[in-house]
Amino acid sequence: MSTIMLTVKLTVYILAGYLAVRTGVVSKDFHKQLSSLMLAVPLPCLIVRSFYQTELTSEALSKFGSMMLATAVTLAVLYVIGFAAKKLTRVPSESVVCEYGMLTSNFTFLGMPLVETLFGAEGLFYYTIFTTLARVIYYGCPPYMLGSGAKTSVREFLKQMFCPTIVAVIIGFVMYFSNIRPPEAVDSIIEGLAATGTPFGMMLCGMSLAASSLREAFTRPSVIVLSLVHLLVCPAAVLAVCTLCGFEPLITKLAVIYAAMPFGALLPTFAAKYCVDEHSVVYGSALVSLSTVLCIATLPLWIYIFTLI
Repeated sequence: MSTIMLTVKLTVYILAGYLAVRTGVVSKDFHKQLSSLMLAVPLPCLIVRSFYQTELTSEALSKFGSMMLATAVTLAVLYVIGFAAKKLTRVPSESVVCEYGMLTSNFTFLGMPLVETLFGAEGLFYYTIFTTLARVIYYGCPPYMLGSGAKTSVREFLKQMFCPTIVAVIIGFVMYFSNIRPPEAVDSIIEGLAATGTPFGMMLCGMSLAASSLREAFTRPSVIVLSLVHLLVCPAAVLAVCTLCGFEPLITKLAVIYAAMPFGALLPTFAAKYCVDEHSVVYGSALVSLSTVLCIATLPLWIYIFTLI
């Protein structure tokens, strides 16, 4: 698929979700139910299918170590950028939101469907491995990075860790190493459910935009600057470091995609739960909203750069 066609597809899906809320086809809170549905059905199906569609080979196994190393390198680069970028904000609650936000991204709802579209089941398989550690950071670090010193209980931490997508990764690994393949009829059902991941994931971004106020996003200089840093500086830095480290092109591209995604969709939710200052929720929502709008222009740029790698 050409960069232009992919851009059109991305824009139309996001716009469809936006208009569905604005015209009253669905309620403003529908994106919350849709995100729960996405995490429970299409994305787990997408993950599991990517595992059993990928052959167990020595070449694939040899990439496991490289993928985990690439994840660590990527997260280290993003943490350094986040630590530096938070100096742009003077409000403490905004600083912690910035630091955590730079470390994570919308690698699930937007990243997974995009990777599947660009690189197929094999690319999604490696992306799932790449984001395993990132997923632990995403769900495990908010109480420590965002907050007031409040710590989650072991039970709550485990509940967050064993969400449907993590369980799908575990099931996928079992099927992969056991060389288990479902019957054709079952695979057809899983394929159909997984196919809804791309349009629903993109539409979910549009619905989230429609349900939030964009005034805060477009009027705060720090929100604009941080969104551009997240979408342009972060992936550029990751691309440079991964290239210097000698990672193969596919691994480098997956790392860049992770870094090039908008701020994580759950950033406002975590801010509301763990931050003391309620303004941090508004600030987090503004970062998510603006970066999602801007990614319509920045993602095609990175996809084009992939053709040069």
